[in-house]
Amino acid sequence: MKNANGEWIGFGLGDVDPKVAEIQKFLARKYSQRAGWLVATGTYDQATADIVAGLQEYYKVPVTPDKVGVFNYDTQVATGFYKPAPKNLPIMISVEGHLSNMFAGPVADTATVLENEGILHHQPTGYNNGAIPFDNSSGENEVVRFLNSPVLDNGTPFPEGTPFVLSGFSQGAIIIFDLYVNHLQPGQDLHWRAKDLVCVLQYGPPCRQGGSVAPWAQPWVKNANTHGLDPYRRFGLPNMPAGPNHPWMDVWREGDIFAQNGDDKASQVKAAVYQAVARADFFSDPFSLCAQIADLFTVPIDEVIGIFWAIVSGISFAASRPNPHYDPYDISGGINWVRDQVLNFKRVVV
Repeated sequence: MKNANGEWIGFGLGDVDPKVAEIQKFLARKYSQRAGWLVATGTYDQATADIVAGLQEYYKVPVTPDKVGVFNYDTQVATGFYKPAPKNLPIMISVEGHLSNMFAGPVADTATVLENEGILHHQPTGYNNGAIPFDNSSGENEVVRFLNSPVLDNGTPFPEGTPFVLSGFSQGAIIIFDLYVNHLQPGQDLHWRAKDLVCVLQYGPPCRQGGSVAPWAQPWVKNANTHGLDPYRRFGLPNMPAGPNHPWMDVWREGDIFAQNGDDKASQVKAAVYQAVARADFFSDPFSLCAQIADLFTVPIDEVIGIFWAIVSGISFAASRPNPHYDPYDISGGINWVRDQVLNFKRVVV
């Protein structure tokens, strides 16, 4: 049936079509008290139109006068005759830290909460998170595989156009940063996915840009005028992007060895250990490495060994308790932020 302008508006009075018979059978079966007597003739007669008009009123389907009794798209959906394919939920990819459980931690727990709310699907990332030096590329390659996959391993659709969130904790935050600067920038292999990236949430990030701290984490920080432990891979440094092109939040706490570093000699020693362990630069056996760095900076080797184990083992740096990097976080701020970003997502071409 067409309107006065010749536009198809649905099946209506006088239409003869095999589809009309399907409609009549459907109405008689599902609405037997209203339409059990309806005969599937294939002709859209007045009886069929009257039944449809009653259902439009019952379901409060908004109709203009020319659509009363017309089995249009809105009426088909309201009655269940037509069930549109569900829209793909956004995907939140989480990467937890060194020696962590891929299903548990600040970013995995955030994703799980939002998945239980029906807002998104959670995709945790398994990688070689026990290696020394860190095997960051194994995690980066796994996330690249996700982003190149129209369907995830568990069958969840992930075609181009599906919004997604990136999130990392500790070593996982290194992996997310590397992925972002190595693959999602203009001219790179996954730039076609950049338009679908909703936001990035990082906990304890070694690649934290100077001065960056999530608003809800500011009460946990005394001195935000610092940067992450990574000496070469941070926004704003040479050969790095000036900053993220997407909403990005860094969550950390005062005293976090990975997320809070300066530029004095002690900070340089920590950065050198990190560069050897986390980036595999000039790594030898642990004792030789620590001796080399101690000699380079003329500091006691015991001090360097303490930093080494703080980075690779998850023990508390300088025996601090509570541990600002590894102890459980209050993740409510991150949950609220990601939820808001997902529900209000608008694509921006970058």
